[in-house]
Amino acid sequence: KAVASFSAYNTPSELMYGSVEVNTSNAMILTKPAFELGLFLHWGAKIHQSAESAIKNNPNIPYVIIHGTEDKTVPYKTYSLYDNIVNDHYENVTAIKLEGIHHGTPWKTLEAETLTGEYEKGLSDLRKEYKGQLPDEIKEQYIASIDLDKSSAVNTELLEKIDAVFDSFVIK
Repeated sequence: KAVASFSAYNTPSELMYGSVEVNTSNAMILTKPAFELGLFLHWGAKIHQSAESAIKNNPNIPYVIIHGTEDKTVPYKTYSLYDNIVNDHYENVTAIKLEGIHHGTPWKTLEAETLTGEYEKGLSDLRKEYKGQLPDEIKEQYIASIDLDKSSAVNTELLEKIDAVFDSFVIK
C-alpha cells in the first residue's frame, strides 16, 4: 500500500557495480564487460530488474525514497534508487536526501550519527593502542561511557515526513 525506502539501490547489477567501484576505483571501467557477463550468467535477466520501473508501473502507491549523502555502501550518486528517480517527475514519489548520514542509520539524527562515528573511532583507537588485544575490562569501560540515548536518537522529523506523505494518499 505504501513504500518507504532507505538507502536503496536501483538494480541488482548497479548495486554490484557500485560496490566494486567504491572498493576498486576506476578498475571497474576495464572489467565491466566481464563483470556484467558473470552477473548475467549467474542471475539471468533478474540482474537488470529496476526499482524505478516498479515505481513507474505503480503510480497509485506512495513512495518515500530516502538516502544519506555519506552512504558508501550504496552511494547516493549514480547507482542508488534516489539518484535514478530524483531528476524524474513522479507524482507518487517524495525523495529525501539526508546530509551527513551513512548507509545503516538513515533514521538517526545527524547528531546521533556523528556521535556514533566518534564512538566507533574511539573504540578503534583503543584497539590500536592495545595492538589489537583490547582487554575486555577496558572495552567494557569504554562502552559503559557511551551515551546510548544521544547516539541512537531517532530523526522524528523524518518519520513525521514519511507519515505525512502516506497520510496524503488514500491508503485502503
